[in-house]
Amino acid sequence: MKTVDYIIVGQGIAGSILGYLLEAEGLNLIIIDNGHKTSSSQVGAGIINPITGRNYLLAWEYALHLQEALLLYERIEGETQKPILIRRNIVRTLFNSKDINNWQARFNQEAYQHYILENATLGDYELLLSRQLQYGEVTEAYQLNMPLLVDYLAQKWERSGQLLEEEFDHSKVVLTTENVQYEEIVAKGLIFCEGQQVKANPFFDYLPIGDSKGEILKVRIPGVRTTKMIKQRRFIVPLKEDEFWFGSYDRWGALTGETTEEGKSKLVDELSNMINRPFQVISHEAALRPTTPDRRPLLGNHPKYERLYIFNGLGTKGASLAPRWANTMANFLLRKNMLPPHVDVNRFVDMAEQARS
Repeated sequence: MKTVDYIIVGQGIAGSILGYLLEAEGLNLIIIDNGHKTSSSQVGAGIINPITGRNYLLAWEYALHLQEALLLYERIEGETQKPILIRRNIVRTLFNSKDINNWQARFNQEAYQHYILENATLGDYELLLSRQLQYGEVTEAYQLNMPLLVDYLAQKWERSGQLLEEEFDHSKVVLTTENVQYEEIVAKGLIFCEGQQVKANPFFDYLPIGDSKGEILKVRIPGVRTTKMIKQRRFIVPLKEDEFWFGSYDRWGALTGETTEEGKSKLVDELSNMINRPFQVISHEAALRPTTPDRRPLLGNHPKYERLYIFNGLGTKGASLAPRWANTMANFLLRKNMLPPHVDVNRFVDMAEQARS
């Protein structure tokens, strides 16, 4: 029998960052992951973006999220000696007079002036885009290499024997007042960081997790070099040399994590219309993301089983949200700090009451 402090189920961006912070506090962990099947952490572009939506709104508590993200990612970057976090401005297409007026209005607001430029510098995009429109530019934006970060921690935990790459069997969880046991592992608690797969978790299946699927292309566009991202309904994000991430094509409802011909065709057609150069599709990928009705993370205890925890619901903004809320979760576990009500999993009172019965 092996005794540890916590078992973490799921090693996407949520489980990776929480595990990293708990281990830094001296805790002994076991991480169980199914090889990142359908994980958005392996497919997403890792965009950290202060200005979102069609109305160019400042992202929720962006300054606080960015502050903790920079501190943590730069710390991990120092360990890996590889560029995990890259500062990249975002060029946003303004399609019509309404967009231009909205952008100008934001530019004139003091709260936004740190994050946007009135006019954009296109660089290589000027020769690449099929149509020349008007553009604004977003500053204080970043790209996190999530696959590199997750793989670095996976390899670290694999070397130390802490990572078990297997499907987690919820039926094998044994709970007592003193601990939680899973097969031959005994722990103080078990933390579910399963992303969208939490919908199949019998302990937390009462939560209103939505289905969101994104399909993306990785493409090669010869002769194009740029350090910026561009948002023209979908994102073009530089990866390396002349390789780019394009997407995502999003769908909602009862979905699987498989790619679709519809998604690929849609993306290829849109990119063909967007740029004036030939491109080669390197890969077509898809992933499922967990979404919540109020677009806020899920942190805390199960309403009935106090040794079961959840850290989930980061959605499309996992790269920016994970450091701050993983730190909040760590303080909740180790120091019994109260969770803010708007992220506490038990804010879904009626659903939690049903789970208690």
